[in-house]
Amino acid sequence: MSPPVTLRDDLYAYAERLRQARRPTDVFGPLDGADLAARLEQLAVAYRKLAADVHPDRYVHSVELSDLATEVFQTLGAWHQLALKQVHADGSSNDQVLQVGSDCYRVLRSLAAGDSCDLYVVRDPTGQDGEPLVLKIVRDAQNNDLLDNEAETLLFLWSRPQQQLEVFGRYLPRVRGTLRLDDGRRANLLSLAEEYVSLAEVQQAYPKGIDGRSLAWIGNRLFEFMAWLHRQGVIHAAVLPDHVLIHPVTHAAMLVDWCYAVRQWQYPTGPHVRAVPSPHKKRYPKEVLSRAAASPRLDLYLTASTLAQTAGVDLWTFKRPVDLGDPQRMPIPEVMNEILRGCHLERHQDRFADAFEVLERWRMAQRRAFGPRKFHPFVMPTV
Repeated sequence: MSPPVTLRDDLYAYAERLRQARRPTDVFGPLDGADLAARLEQLAVAYRKLAADVHPDRYVHSVELSDLATEVFQTLGAWHQLALKQVHADGSSNDQVLQVGSDCYRVLRSLAAGDSCDLYVVRDPTGQDGEPLVLKIVRDAQNNDLLDNEAETLLFLWSRPQQQLEVFGRYLPRVRGTLRLDDGRRANLLSLAEEYVSLAEVQQAYPKGIDGRSLAWIGNRLFEFMAWLHRQGVIHAAVLPDHVLIHPVTHAAMLVDWCYAVRQWQYPTGPHVRAVPSPHKKRYPKEVLSRAAASPRLDLYLTASTLAQTAGVDLWTFKRPVDLGDPQRMPIPEVMNEILRGCHLERHQDRFADAFEVLERWRMAQRRAFGPRKFHPFVMPTV
């Protein structure tokens, strides 16, 4: 006996809704109660209804629908965890207000303290729908040029043809405003990548390395984006674990902190990288520190080291792990590790030079190691 047609249609509709979701409110509706308790109750009510509708026990008479319901139920659970995290984070705000020039922003939480900037998640009461944003403030006016460079680079990339941005815009934060403080310091107002985690956080959660199948899709995202980025004449120049964000549920990726980017690269006669993040100086190849012209090889070098470290690979020897401490998790295959090694060689001229070529090699290696591409869930441990 098969489930009723309406039950089947409802399940497929829920599955599509979750596939299209980009933030918890897309799944659970508005979470705008007057206080933390009210928002948690809104979330609980919405989750209970959805969980009841998609629970696998409703579809035990159909193997196909039971499998789909299991996938949908697990995805719903992941969204619920992200929603809880967001509601609690917003609820921890002490209603601090930052005034930037004539504008006031309510601080929801401190986001990060970077090498030269402080970042806050804020809400602009006058903004559209009260959208949470990132307010990035330089600590010293002598570094204003870094924020200027970030804004100019992002605005340039967002000016590319719409057909390209429909694919690659998802990797880019948006500039919502450029501001000047009374003391002369600059600030950028940027879109917030909600529910994303950095690869630095992933590395902390999985110190032995993540599953090679998860690394495969992260590499696909980064190398695909690099292939497009470099053809726009731009080098990111800081593809570091803190700057690579991934969405555990949707498998989207984003690259942040464009302060160090180089535009109109041309090797070997073009511009060089003007600054590097001080804490990560040792991660850079020698040609950067000697102020040689920037090239795509730099982004590939940094991307390779970030991916390798996330996989638990030793960056000195490029020896890959053989045991991740969980029999269900597979270490990075050697055929993929070799590609990362080819991007990370010491001599500039010996490394892979074209991100598109690296992407093709990566996809071929992925097929050899794991067979046809298919969705592999990625879970961040809950604290």
